[in-house]
Formats: sequence, C-alpha cells, structure tokens
Amino acid sequence: PSGYSYNYNWAPSKAVVDFAKANNMAIKAQSLLFAADMPDSIFKSGFSPEQLRKILEFTVKTKVLQYKGQIQEWDASDEALLNIRYMNNEGNELYGFWYRNLGGVQAIIDVARWAKQADPSTKLVLTEDHIMEKTFGNLQPQHNSDFFNFLKRAKAENVPIDGVDLENNLWIYNPPTKDYMKKILKQITDLGFYIATPETTVITSTNYPTWYETPAIPIKVDDPLAAQAALYQAAL
Repeated sequence: PSGYSYNYNWAPSKAVVDFAKANNMAIKAQSLLFAADMPDSIFKSGFSPEQLRKILEFTVKTKVLQYKGQIQEWDASDEALLNIRYMNNEGNELYGFWYRNLGGVQAIIDVARWAKQADPSTKLVLTEDHIMEKTFGNLQPQHNSDFFNFLKRAKAENVPIDGVDLENNLWIYNPPTKDYMKKILKQITDLGFYIATPETTVITSTNYPTWYETPAIPIKVDDPLAAQAALYQAAL
C-alpha cells in the first residue's frame, strides 16, 4: 500500500546473482512456496484465508519482481504434495499451514500464476520428493498417484508450471530399479513437462532420516558404500 515501507535484505541473494552474471551462469532459485518459510507474525496471526492469500501473493511477486529477467528458473513449490498429505497431522501445524488455509494444491496453482504474472520469461518448476521410489513405508503408491494427478490437473487448467525437479533422497535399503526410474521420467515428459536439474542424495544410514515415514529395511546390504555408488550411477 502507498505510504508503507518494507525493509528487505537483498544483499545475500544479490551476491549470488552478481556472481552468476559475472561467470555466465544460469540461476535456479528456491522456493516461492516452502511450507515452513514464514515468521510467527504470520503463523500465529489469526489472519483469514483471504488475508493470507494476499500476503502470499505479495511475497511471491516481490521476490520474482526483484530479479525479473535475471532468474531463469524458480521452484514454484517445494515438497508441497508431501506436506498436503500430512497437513492435518498432529505436530505438522507449521508445515501444513499454507495448504490448510489456501485450499491444498490450489496454493501451488496460485503461486505459479502469480510468479508468471510477475515475470513471464521465467520457467517454473514443481519440486517433489519420493517420486522415484516404487515403495516407501506407507507413502507409496498413493504419493505418486497424487503427484501425477496434480500434473494432469496443471495441464488441464493451463497452470504455468514448465518442469519437474525430482528431489531424490534415495535409500540403499530401498533402491528403485533403473527401469522404474526411467518409467517415471517418461511419464513426466509424456505429460509435457521437462526434467529440471534434480536434487539427489543416496542415504546409507539404516535409519532413514525423515519425520513423516519410518520405513522398514526391506533388503540386506553387505557393502553400503558400493551400494551407494551403484544407486548414484543408476540415477545418473
């Protein structure tokens, strides 16, 4: 609003953008919607859903406009479908906040449209975890179904999401096969999305480090480091 002043510290992000420009690098920026990325002044505010929607739109457009024409790829959302799945679970009040208040996946759709309005030249990416695993605790296969149903909806409603970033936190005790990973990638590209640069880790601990699932160890691994290397190679 006119007459209001908003103080942002752009110095850290400006340093990254300047470095990228100086070294002829493209920039991928995270994330326009991340579940826990908010201060208590919003989380504990008591704002109505419509007020929260205006706050989120303002925040998204402020970020995108600050570097309009300079960011080649934005993550529209990060792990949104996972957090929607668990948004009403006890202990997940923070991570489920935006989705409970803004209509679940509608929040992802709104963020993508706001970002594209602010900078039509930028590419928008949906980042989601655990899509490459065929089984994972009680998560699959429902999580994959939710993911592909959302991609189909995004296409049907002309949501400006261009690509998919698979956040592959793979586990040597539950390794997907190369053929299964290729199948998933093909399903994504067949829907008209490109595969964005992925985030990939291969975890060797017998305790998978996650708060939402504690999967059992389904296979025996004699050499964890060799299994890790093989899974990295298969993913690549």
